[in-house]
Amino acid sequence: MPVMFIGTGASGRVLITLTKFKEKPSPLPFIPSERELDQLIVACNPYYASFLQMMKETGFRPGKVQLLKLVDIDFENRVVTLNSPL
Repeated sequence: MPVMFIGTGASGRVLITLTKFKEKPSPLPFIPSERELDQLIVACNPYYASFLQMMKETGFRPGKVQLLKLVDIDFENRVVTLNSPL
């Protein structure tokens, strides 16, 4: 992000100098291991455990898991279909 320095030149005019600094690379986000996720799921009550397990196994975001209906889950073929428009 540029930094602005304001000063007065020899002619009495205001001088503005922009200096660009090197931006630090952002740190990588924390990504828990599968073992840590499993430990979290085991520690939760059944409602949250099933919610988190569905997110882990399908890669769905929380909003998509909330939109799932029972007809979206094919237990026989072990397939989850996302039929929601969002």
